[in-house]
Amino acid sequence: PILSEEFGDPPSRLSVPACSPQALRLSGLLAMGWARMLTQIAGAALSLSFLKFPFGQLLATGILGYALNFRYVGFGKEIPLSLPASRAQSLAATDRVLILSHNVWCHYLQQWFAPSAERRLKGLLQGIADGGYDFVLIQELFLLRVGPFAITDNYELFRAGMQELGYAYSTDPRPSLPFLGQNSGLVIFSKRPFVASADSHDFSVTGEKVCAKGFVHVQASLGNGQTIHLATTHMDSKTKPKGVRRAQTGEISRAVIAGQCVSDKPVPMVIAGDFNVCSRGTKDDGSEYKALKAGLLPLVDIYDTPEIAATRRPNMKPWARGKAKGKEGGAAIDHAFVMGLRVERADTRDFRCTDKRKTVVSDHLGLEFELALLPLAGSRAGSQSQEDMEM
Repeated sequence: PILSEEFGDPPSRLSVPACSPQALRLSGLLAMGWARMLTQIAGAALSLSFLKFPFGQLLATGILGYALNFRYVGFGKEIPLSLPASRAQSLAATDRVLILSHNVWCHYLQQWFAPSAERRLKGLLQGIADGGYDFVLIQELFLLRVGPFAITDNYELFRAGMQELGYAYSTDPRPSLPFLGQNSGLVIFSKRPFVASADSHDFSVTGEKVCAKGFVHVQASLGNGQTIHLATTHMDSKTKPKGVRRAQTGEISRAVIAGQCVSDKPVPMVIAGDFNVCSRGTKDDGSEYKALKAGLLPLVDIYDTPEIAATRRPNMKPWARGKAKGKEGGAAIDHAFVMGLRVERADTRDFRCTDKRKTVVSDHLGLEFELALLPLAGSRAGSQSQEDMEM
């Protein structure tokens, strides 16, 4: 059966689970303790002397909670979200799809120095409206939870905007949300219905402490009995534990690819996202990218071309100077692996806001690619020829 994008009737922002005064006091202490810890860390890191004193910490805690828009969500595993009702539209069957993959840089613990997330997300929504994509694969659109409190405004804003643009179907970001910390930040938006429930996986091997890195996989209908498998991921940026990204590649392969490559019938599949593995040799001797490509076979990276385009901007952190500022610039760490599809074109997109400064929407560029289904007769899964892969 075709499954709707909805997770049930979403409760409003004012709809709060019943809670005893004792639980409210406990949750308040948890949030206060977490915010106080952050202010102490900030005071030590930034040499802000007033944060060393209780009054300064209390003041900073209040400012932090207000600025980050924390709200009470209760102690349940699934938090409530404030979302408008969506309207699915009937679409004709297609054998071509236009896809965008984009890291949106909405890390809640980096928003104090990143340009306005609201402005940047609205700028990206305008770009998506102009692009007319069938599917949009998003990374770093985080939810943040601190016990019974959470911040979800970036996701809710973007989800509402996508629904207005006709993306009636999307994966649920909540399964990867821990009790303390950020979720995976991964969402797949679609104008076409999903034919099965999405799978959300947290990596079992990771060095990340703040975010639940992982991948999301869903199957969508293209009409006339044709479907496409879509997965998006965000791998660790850390190098420890040793071999972490190779282990994560193996997890994706086993969970997403292995079950689909069981016959000669081509299986249309896309795995795209922020792999934190550079194909231009800016981070290592190129061995990690070779391992990534080998680990995701029979899929092929459509951005592995003689003229590999950078997908990462120079370091935008305010404390980065000199070589450190340009260290990230020139890296190509976003990729799109494909099988069972012919590549019509593959480009990078530099979306900008409409303000006077033309603010960038992210510290990453977007990947925009158009794909076509391969003929059923005489095709083999994962057997794209060089001609099939030509841009």
